[in-house]
Amino acid sequence: MPRLFIALDVPAAVRDTLVALRDDALDGARWTEPEQSHCTLRFLGDTPDDRLPDLQSALARIDAPPLGLTIAGLTAFPSRRSPRVLVARIAPTDDLMDLQQQVEQTVQAMGFEPEERPFSPHVTVARLKRADTPSVHHWIRAHTVEAAFRVEAFHLYASVLNPSGAVHERLASFPLGP
Repeated sequence: MPRLFIALDVPAAVRDTLVALRDDALDGARWTEPEQSHCTLRFLGDTPDDRLPDLQSALARIDAPPLGLTIAGLTAFPSRRSPRVLVARIAPTDDLMDLQQQVEQTVQAMGFEPEERPFSPHVTVARLKRADTPSVHHWIRAHTVEAAFRVEAFHLYASVLNPSGAVHERLASFPLGP
């Protein structure tokens, strides 16, 4: 039973920009591998194999334009008071929010439970273990990032967990635009 998510890929130039942020001064950071960089539109979790064809068919019917997106700074999740993940924020655009809503409505129509958390577009930069909160705040203030990019498709991924972290396998791609 694959562990699925739907995401936007981040182009190589943006991945390189995010890799350049890596800093040994931030103790406890486990940096995201560049090829794993993405913006999750919807996490689905463990999904029976026999649901994949219908899921792919439903996602293929989503009608949305290509996206012009911008990385607009850094922050920490779940909150700055309790940082567990460093992220690069993606500025929400109407087109991005519309695509995410279409994805959400599509998966709910297929019987997936509604997402309880509000959509907050981002790319994970690092996971933090036992990070000192003031150090994380200092790191965020010391690093800036802005990058514009275009997205022409969204993707269905399987995430395979192993001791060194998750490995993402692209199962299907869905073009945006006409």
